[in-house]
Amino acid sequence: MKTASLTLAGTVSPAELIRAPFIVFGMLAGLAAIAKPRPSLWLAAGAGVLFGAAAVVKQTAIFEAAPLAALLLFSHPRKEGLKAFALFGAGCLVVPAAFAMLFLAEGHFGALFDAAVMSAFGRMNAQYVSWGDAVALFGLELLLLAPLAILAAAAWAFRGAFQPGVRPALGFLGAWTLCAFFGVLALRAVCAFYMLAALPPLCLLAGALLDHGMARFRAERGRDLARTVVFASVVIFVANTVRWSCYDAVNSGAADQAAGAMQAAGLRKQDRILVVDRDLGVYLASGANPPNSIFNPMHLLCDFPFKSAGSALANSLESRPAFIVVSDPAYEIGCEKPQRRALVKSFLADNYRVLGFFGSNDGTRRSRFALYGLKPHAPDPAPVLSATSY
Repeated sequence: MKTASLTLAGTVSPAELIRAPFIVFGMLAGLAAIAKPRPSLWLAAGAGVLFGAAAVVKQTAIFEAAPLAALLLFSHPRKEGLKAFALFGAGCLVVPAAFAMLFLAEGHFGALFDAAVMSAFGRMNAQYVSWGDAVALFGLELLLLAPLAILAAAAWAFRGAFQPGVRPALGFLGAWTLCAFFGVLALRAVCAFYMLAALPPLCLLAGALLDHGMARFRAERGRDLARTVVFASVVIFVANTVRWSCYDAVNSGAADQAAGAMQAAGLRKQDRILVVDRDLGVYLASGANPPNSIFNPMHLLCDFPFKSAGSALANSLESRPAFIVVSDPAYEIGCEKPQRRALVKSFLADNYRVLGFFGSNDGTRRSRFALYGLKPHAPDPAPVLSATSY
């Protein structure tokens, strides 16, 4: 890992937000490709490139590519449909192949394959969340979008009332929605922001109902009210998930202060640091890399289906990173293994000293964290730097 910025920026905001433009514009390019009597092969290939980029951000984009691929294949005569489908598939491989060549040139192709391919299948088969719990979580997340989901379901249920020219679009949007739902469930629906992937087709279905299905009604005020309710539910859902998931100004300030403390304590360019459970933004602020390719807190503290994930935390600690960041008080992840948290505590007690506390201690998710330095790095006799708001 020669640079931390791009890789780590993706860990402090939902990947669904990063990949959304690729999905939406990929859909537009694919639909434009089949709008003419003969499909535009260049547009089909371009749509594939965009979906390939989305899959590099998060593999579940493959689910959403499925309805577009089927449409390209079957919307025209067999020969032309096969050409469009083949070029779409080839386009999907462009961006992943470029990354694969880069990792191969750097000698890390095996690590890329384990992390991007094997672990993806592992997560789908993992038992850290049962399928029963996953379905329950999925239902709760869908309730957060109740007005939007109800209108979208109504558009599908009463599609026969729409004008004939609109009905095929409803079928495609329904397939897109189902595939997005499959992607959420494939990840066991453990995070509410996974449902962001379903927002585009749900919004389009709801909009179709309001602007086409209800076009015969004269109650403009009723339609305007429905639009307002849908818009408000989407805004509230997005704002809430982003608020809890994204890297905000509070985190940025605490991370900058922690980075300053590390630099004052002798952080060198080649030093590695470890963020055990929060705040991943410290990597960005300090410009330092983690000691191991597996560094996400869930991957370190839980039974995650990555190859060698079971020993990733121990390996990272044994490499003796120059500095370690850990929440204080402890921010325990629901799936974490108590023995791994105990390992962190004992290792810190034996080898590290506290340099300071950063952030807020208000009891919320964005609470404070402690910065530890290897004993040769730490000031003596007591911690000298504290930048807190507790």
